[in-house]
Amino acid sequence: MKKNKLKHICFILDGNKRWAKKNNLNQLDGYKKGIEKIYEIIKYCYEHNIEYVTLYLLSTENVNRKNNNSFFKLANKSFEGFVKKINKIGKIKMNIIGENKNLPKNILNLIKEFPLKQKNDFNQTINLAFNYGFIDELKSVIKKTNEFALENKMHVDEVNIENFFYLKNQPDPDILIRTGGYNRISNFILKNLIYTELYFLETLWPDLKLSQIQNIILKYNKINRKYEL
Repeated sequence: MKKNKLKHICFILDGNKRWAKKNNLNQLDGYKKGIEKIYEIIKYCYEHNIEYVTLYLLSTENVNRKNNNSFFKLANKSFEGFVKKINKIGKIKMNIIGENKNLPKNILNLIKEFPLKQKNDFNQTINLAFNYGFIDELKSVIKKTNEFALENKMHVDEVNIENFFYLKNQPDPDILIRTGGYNRISNFILKNLIYTELYFLETLWPDLKLSQIQNIILKYNKINRKYEL
């Protein structure tokens, strides 16, 4: 059987806080372990020629909760070091997708500086979904589409609309893996998941093993994919 070409894999990173609680550690330790796992996964995908990786780091719903101080402290402290470490893996470009509203000022400054650190010559694209929610993305697309139509005094077609989505010019994900035991997509890139194969794991994100990803890819390769109802 011919293998399915795996171009794009995405992850919903669930379970950092529960992992910390299970191991009698504080939330910050859970997030640190989660970041280590992100690096491990990106390295694995790069070595296996997976061109696009999208990681759901933080939803808009989580930003609006009051218990995210640990996460923001860690992001502020370790973000630049994380980028440098990722760049050592190989020729990688990273995008941050999501809204800037309701974020601490220091985090906003990091996000604004982020594009300046990116490479023009790259073999892999990493999308970091930070303060992301599909409903907010859709509202943004509608607003930008209306502004484009008024400014250019022209009818807007499907091609124009596509250009305003975060993952424009990228193939839709072939595989989505969610850790943490919940069987839901949680407002994550819904437009791009129409034909994506979904895999839900009980494993908490910091405990995710590369062998589990390998097994999922093996299952994916055995599927006779049909892009129709």
